[in-house]
Amino acid sequence: MVGGKRDVKLDTRAARLKLRPAAVPYWRPMGEGSAVGYRRLIGDKPGTWTARRRVMTDGKLVYELAKLGTADDYADADGSVVLSWSQAQQKGLAWFTADRTTPGPNLLVSEAVDAYVKQYKARSNRATKEMLSTINTHVLPRFGSRLVRSLTTADLNEWLNELAIAAPRRRRPAPRGLPRGPKHLVAPWSPDTPDALRKRRSTANRIWSNFRAILNLAFRNGRVESDLAWRRVKPFANASEPRVRYLTDDQYPAFVQACEPDFQAIVIGALLTGADYGELRTARVRAFDPRLRTLDVSA
Repeated sequence: MVGGKRDVKLDTRAARLKLRPAAVPYWRPMGEGSAVGYRRLIGDKPGTWTARRRVMTDGKLVYELAKLGTADDYADADGSVVLSWSQAQQKGLAWFTADRTTPGPNLLVSEAVDAYVKQYKARSNRATKEMLSTINTHVLPRFGSRLVRSLTTADLNEWLNELAIAAPRRRRPAPRGLPRGPKHLVAPWSPDTPDALRKRRSTANRIWSNFRAILNLAFRNGRVESDLAWRRVKPFANASEPRVRYLTDDQYPAFVQACEPDFQAIVIGALLTGADYGELRTARVRAFDPRLRTLDVSA
């Protein structure tokens, strides 16, 4: 395959840039159980080339993926990092024909998650609901079918960066007496302020912390031979420092007026006492001393 297979939609950058951005690559078969795909990204970001091959793991057929490089959508191909369609096929072919008996067990990310959840439930008193929700929403859809040893630093950094600019998720209000529904994406949303971007980066760090703990457990248990791929991934710096603001005396009335009527009493109580929401919500009448005009929030 000296020149590679011709494909009118992938041969040239002009043709590729006409494709619609998608969450999954445009796959082109290269042989039985193998394919090379092009993923079109949103905006003016260059697309990526990915190789996929079907392998037997513990009696199950799964797909193993490998990132080949960046497409030459906006820069000239160099045959190493930036690849043309022909070069992507050549690099994919080399990966397909490489020795598939790479040292290290064939552990799927989904299996690593199962092992971590079992240990987490056995050793931790903390609730697992939030952790499971995070994994099911952000980790398994992207990496669940991947072999842990196939993960690369580039894969993980790309995923972490996408989390940092993704729209936040909120639960829709439920009718009284019914449980809250699943979280949904908030739209429209844009990280147009430093604090909004910091919050999304903080969330991305929290999600990455959960995923990294899963991968570290697999490494400590000897299920994979190296942790270098994720050890190189660095969380966002200064993402957990909230922006502190104080209202001026002139801003108090406008702030109270902007609150819902049923919530104004709590806000006024917080402004007058300095107590937080939890302390005011659980306060009792007996905690108020009318003679001294004080509120004991520890009562």
